[in-house]
Amino acid sequence: MGKSDRNCLAAVSDAVAGSLEKFFYRYGKSVATHPKKYIAACFLITAFCCLGFFNFYAENRPEKLWIPQDSDYVNTLNWQAVNFPNNQRVELTLYEADNVLTARYIQEMYRQQKAVHDITVTDKYNRSLTQDNLCFRVPALGGEMHQELRNVKAQLFPDRDLDSELDWSIAFDKGIYYQFYEKMPTACLELSILDIWGKNQTIIYSLTDEDVINGINTANISAMYSYPINFKKFLGDIKKNTTGHVVGARSSLAQIVMEINRTEIDLVKLANDAGLAEEVDMALYDWEGEFIRVLRNDSGRPEGLGVFLQAQRSFGEISGETILGDVAFLVVGMILLFVYVQLMLGKFNMVENRPVLSVLGLMSIFMAVGISFGLCSAFGIPYGPVHSILPLLMLGLGVDDMFVIVQCWHNLNQEERRLDLHKRMGCALRHAGVAITVTSLTDFAAFAIGSSTVLPALRSFCIYSALGIVALFMLQATFFVAWFTLDQTRLEDNRNGLLWCYKHKNWTPNKCSQYDLCQMFFDKIYPKYLLMTPVKMVVLLMTVGVFATSIWGVTNLRQEFNPVWFIPQSSYLFQFLYRAQEYYPDADINGKSMNETFFSAALSAFLYSPVGSRFQTYFNFDGNLTIAQPAPPVTVRLII
Repeated sequence: MGKSDRNCLAAVSDAVAGSLEKFFYRYGKSVATHPKKYIAACFLITAFCCLGFFNFYAENRPEKLWIPQDSDYVNTLNWQAVNFPNNQRVELTLYEADNVLTARYIQEMYRQQKAVHDITVTDKYNRSLTQDNLCFRVPALGGEMHQELRNVKAQLFPDRDLDSELDWSIAFDKGIYYQFYEKMPTACLELSILDIWGKNQTIIYSLTDEDVINGINTANISAMYSYPINFKKFLGDIKKNTTGHVVGARSSLAQIVMEINRTEIDLVKLANDAGLAEEVDMALYDWEGEFIRVLRNDSGRPEGLGVFLQAQRSFGEISGETILGDVAFLVVGMILLFVYVQLMLGKFNMVENRPVLSVLGLMSIFMAVGISFGLCSAFGIPYGPVHSILPLLMLGLGVDDMFVIVQCWHNLNQEERRLDLHKRMGCALRHAGVAITVTSLTDFAAFAIGSSTVLPALRSFCIYSALGIVALFMLQATFFVAWFTLDQTRLEDNRNGLLWCYKHKNWTPNKCSQYDLCQMFFDKIYPKYLLMTPVKMVVLLMTVGVFATSIWGVTNLRQEFNPVWFIPQSSYLFQFLYRAQEYYPDADINGKSMNETFFSAALSAFLYSPVGSRFQTYFNFDGNLTIAQPAPPVTVRLII
């Protein structure tokens, strides 16, 4: 680059910097001349932007957060939601003990199941609803109905095992079967080992430990629904004797399937009280809240039995609790930060300390957060799990801007210090404004570029952050400067730093308060030792060591994602998921993951089942379909 090019760039840089300095000088004078008007305007603008909170909602669905919305996967999910909406919500309970297969623990499971059955909620029509009104119902052919069906089966198929599976839709004429189906008794779909005894209170409360073990090893038919079921799949960490019989288990899993009232969702466009984008009617959502409350109540629970649960609303509820829990830490952090800001902005005497200015400076940061959240909510931009760190990010930027402005005030030369207050404030902002403009502009640009990402959660976070940085820049240059002006007026009138109405007469600062310990450390102590040869060698070696360690760490970087990592370990949901993964490692709690191996095995099992065998001719395979073997790849599927 030639000398003329450097001169050209320097001229442009000087022109830009000069223009900014002139602008901030005039702006600083204006704010200092009319501080109360600018403060009122800041409050009004913030309040107006916060009206957007009426449109606030948080997004917690993984497919809406971490997957590009134009991907084939999301398009398929959207098509499925329209054409095959999921109307079921599964509530899970996991019981844990040294051995859950004892009469006492089985009876406690039944007691809790009864407590869940007794839950009552009120819908918007003021109707009292229980599990029976809200659950997913299936034909219940157990008890006396089961015996009647066995008698019918014996008459129609005298040579067939009475306990073998039979597809009644094939055995009967379709017209007869449909009439029978409409008259079938129904019950809520609940899957657990309690179904061995038909959830019969008399039988369950008369059980012995030996009866429980015998039931687990011999029962293979649901006493409630009258269909074959493997009850051992509900057990975890099973213990068997030498003959292969179950003698104990560490855990037992119970499932309750509830049904969404989609009509209510479609009519009222329901949004639940946590602001989460879940499709669920309010009555069922309230019922799930009571379900969680009832099962987390450990009063009367036998010693040694742990109860862990996951309701469909648990992720949203835990998110809400986490946010509230973070508020406590945020308050503590704010107190510590206030002390630090006060130490940096003020001095140790009754007049030159600045507690009010410190609080108002921190307030401006949260006003910027409110503006960001309000504007984004107004335009329908969702709040995601990453957004909870935004106030902390804004605190760091805002406090830095405060320090820059105050330090520029202290750096005024003797000639500038003799000017009127509003001109002095203009001079301070002339230098500080350029500095905070550069940092704010670079931060804004970084987040603005980040908002172009295809990941919805990251895009939303970047938009929130970019707007927050702009709001913070404007508030620090206006709101904070206006209060700084009023605080400086108070100080120059010898009024108390906390009680501005009280004026100290004949006040002079004490000598100790005039020492800036931080500046003394960096001016006189730190450079003295840092520039010593042994210290420089130690610093260089430490730098090389950290750099080498970082390179090694990068080589071990791996990409992995598990939503459980975002759940606090102290939460009931984390405790459930941790144990579910331990006791049921081969099962996805929300259903098996659909991969080629699982699909092939499931398709083969279905096509050889009594219900699905008639569909074998609907498929052409790249190979032979063999019983008890995974199905070959499908080449043609007939659609009728």
